[in-house]
Amino acid sequence: KGIENYTYYTNGDDSADDVVYFANPKERDPIHETLLRVFASGLDYAKKTKRNSIGKVDGSTEKATLVASLEAQFALVKPDDKVLIVYNGHGDIEPRDTRKNTLKLWGDTHLTVSELDQLLDKIHPQATVNFVLTQCFSGSFANLIYDNPYSDVRGEQQRCGFLAESDRREAEGCDLGTNEADFRDYTTYFFAALAGKTRLGETIPAAQIDLDRSGDVSLSEAHFYALASADSGDLSRSTSEFILEKEQPWYTRWDSRFTPNNS
Repeated sequence: KGIENYTYYTNGDDSADDVVYFANPKERDPIHETLLRVFASGLDYAKKTKRNSIGKVDGSTEKATLVASLEAQFALVKPDDKVLIVYNGHGDIEPRDTRKNTLKLWGDTHLTVSELDQLLDKIHPQATVNFVLTQCFSGSFANLIYDNPYSDVRGEQQRCGFLAESDRREAEGCDLGTNEADFRDYTTYFFAALAGKTRLGETIPAAQIDLDRSGDVSLSEAHFYALASADSGDLSRSTSEFILEKEQPWYTRWDSRFTPNNS
């Protein structure tokens, strides 16, 4: 009740194929595959395309279209409203300055950390903004909590984020596989905690996700579940952890006395 949900995906309501995936052997043409194994590169022989199966798509993720849509939606946010932004897609890195890392959007367009920061500024400053970003190199977007990505001053707006990976590493979920039993990315575990069950429909014991026994699973609790349960190499962080790491004495990173006991 009172929740509005908007989904923006690839080419919007266009009927063209917009998903690339690794087809299982039964879906492949054996003659075509033989030729691709010889003349194509990498794993192209197994790639196929299809139309997404999302029921309701409100618009495209082409940059200009998406920005205009979000600006219109953000302008309607009232004080004390809560906004949750989830990006489940690809990211790109700027090695010389990861604060210029980007979200990879439709039509080979990109949205930088600074551009997303400016978009979030369209939201009323008294609203609360949470974001879950699961792309490669997502850690750089922790800087959204500051007045701008190059500032050390916290912004007026209350922002809290959950990032799947550091600013310089590819995320575990950057894969074209479709077997859900093999998925071990941050998104899989984060949203499993919120749903109370795994992708395969298995119920998660409440003690593992509702840590404060409130009867609800918060975003922070979902994050903790992902950290504890995900069998992956992701270096996932919340913005709170980002702040603590940034403000700790430089030498603690190499001092074994400060290494937590996670056993």
